[in-house]
Amino acid sequence: MKKKWILFFLSTIICGNLFACNILQESNSESNIEHTQIDSEQNHTSEDDIQTDSEQNNTLQENTEDNENVYDLKSYGTLTSKEQKFFAKESEQLVYFYTIEEFFFNDTVLNASLINEILQNIYQTYEQECMETAELYQIDQEDMETSDTIPYDSLCMMSIEYVGEDYISILYNDVSYMGGAHPYSRFDGITIDCKTGKEVLALEFFDKSEEDILIQISNKMGLDVIATWEDIDFYLTDTEIVFFYHMPNFWEDVVLPRES
Repeated sequence: MKKKWILFFLSTIICGNLFACNILQESNSESNIEHTQIDSEQNHTSEDDIQTDSEQNNTLQENTEDNENVYDLKSYGTLTSKEQKFFAKESEQLVYFYTIEEFFFNDTVLNASLINEILQNIYQTYEQECMETAELYQIDQEDMETSDTIPYDSLCMMSIEYVGEDYISILYNDVSYMGGAHPYSRFDGITIDCKTGKEVLALEFFDKSEEDILIQISNKMGLDVIATWEDIDFYLTDTEIVFFYHMPNFWEDVVLPRES
């Protein structure tokens, strides 16, 4: 009888310990779930931040200074898009296409009609080059390498960087895909004199020779050789002139004050 009481006493203690352990485990499990939920929410926040940063980096360089204006496309003109598809003459399969975003300024901009003529010429030149490319792809598919991807060219309006009574300056992204893993992408700046309606060169903003300007920009970019205007381009902001390499993400932009 005494042994039964001892066994009963020991079993009671063991059951109590097991019950306490279960409560502790459930408590820890709930705590871990709460921490997991918090960590998950923090991760989602981090991903949202990354997406926001990605969206903010759509342009080559944003004006974040308080004294720089942000120019809304709708306030200064109209943006339209056109697309043209081309098919093989024999197989009638889609072999190439191009898209062009055309922006034209409204009458709030000085001499908008003259500026738009220059822009129209630029768009027509680009489209003519696309038409010539399309002719090469309209050959019978038997004479071409088969591919699941379709070659294309795309001219995308990125941003208005500056609008004044002296100049307008806009930024375009020229994307070309001819096969392979990635498309070729380059940026082009277009700066036009509002008074003359002519596209201007960077030389007009400095009291220096062309050679001195290219040397200065190349050194600041960290290039091993002296760049040419085939390598770099520029756009204006309210107070600065920004030089950039046509192919993004290779060298940092060079920002200099406007001298005129």
